[in-house]
Amino acid sequence: MKVLMVIDSKFPSMGGGGAESQIITIGNALQREGHTVRVMGPMAQEGPQILHNEVEGLEAFRIPYPKIKLLGTIVLHLRAVRWLLKHLDEYDVVHAHIAHYFIATVVMVATLKSKPIYVKITGYHELSEGFLVRGPVNLGVKVMRRIYHRVSGFHAISEEIASRLEETGYTPEQINQLPNAVDDNRFNPANRGLRQPPLPVEINGRPVMIFVGRLVPEKALPLLLEAWSRSQGKRPEALLFLVGQGRQTEEIKAIAQKLELTDTVHFLGPRSDIPDLLSVSDVMVLPSYEEGLSNTLLESMAAGLPCLVTRISGNEDFIEQDSNGWLVPPGSADALTEALIVAFNSDTKTLRAYGEQARQTIMQRCGVEHVKNRLLSMYQGRQN
Repeated sequence: MKVLMVIDSKFPSMGGGGAESQIITIGNALQREGHTVRVMGPMAQEGPQILHNEVEGLEAFRIPYPKIKLLGTIVLHLRAVRWLLKHLDEYDVVHAHIAHYFIATVVMVATLKSKPIYVKITGYHELSEGFLVRGPVNLGVKVMRRIYHRVSGFHAISEEIASRLEETGYTPEQINQLPNAVDDNRFNPANRGLRQPPLPVEINGRPVMIFVGRLVPEKALPLLLEAWSRSQGKRPEALLFLVGQGRQTEEIKAIAQKLELTDTVHFLGPRSDIPDLLSVSDVMVLPSYEEGLSNTLLESMAAGLPCLVTRISGNEDFIEQDSNGWLVPPGSADALTEALIVAFNSDTKTLRAYGEQARQTIMQRCGVEHVKNRLLSMYQGRQN
């Protein structure tokens, strides 16, 4: 089977974007089985300025456009239509990621060419400001909703997304609920302690919490630092590693300084050795206001870490309170502080038991081979 993956974003993402990393994970799994996977997307300003190259084993094509407001959008869409009309017959199926205007254009061309197209709803954008937003909507959203009725099916990565699709008027037959995939060999607790990643501080038995992701407002990192500051009296030796980068980086660093947390909160920046960093951590923390389904959550669980997360889309599908982690309401510094203290006070046996349960959950539902096989069923028109 020949699969065209289309993404409305830079590819690859240097900041660790979830949709981009999922394309690489599942694309390589498909290619290992003999299928062909290629990726197409815009030549975004922050991404590689290369028309065609290979990204971690996947052939990638980018559509150039002038970086001028409105004019650039028009040119991008017209060039994407031309590219699709020229190349779409080379593929058996299209799998599009991040459902926004660019993907709506791809849907129109694919349906014009009678090509099966499945659209993956990645979460934050679609739910908060895209075509699945609640309440009054503008004309652009209304048009997108009509266009997306033409798809062969949706790839919904959480129960919340599947529910929102139905709420918006799409039929259950169009919705394939399937989580993101995890390379459960790469993220494996058996690797714990095998490699020591470079760190700005010696751990020496100190409890370590880790956040991995973009440093952006929806991740609620100022709230995490507030709760961390409040809880420090219970375990003053605890460490918090913040891994990633984003437009809020300097603001968050300034908050850490203001709260006098620079001895316990360490900014590690973007890293390629995430499995090693997870292996020296005790708990993963994710205080987001909204997610689709966090890759960091799934990778941390696969690595055998208990997870302290907010009760939002995706998280609540995988974390069971006092079984494999802790759930708190989003936006509550009080609840997050209390949960941090509970996690601090959990003994090694409890943390290990939670981590083992987390790993088991991932192996049952998100192993890359399992997800790959279900995607192939979806591509062939079989309901998941």
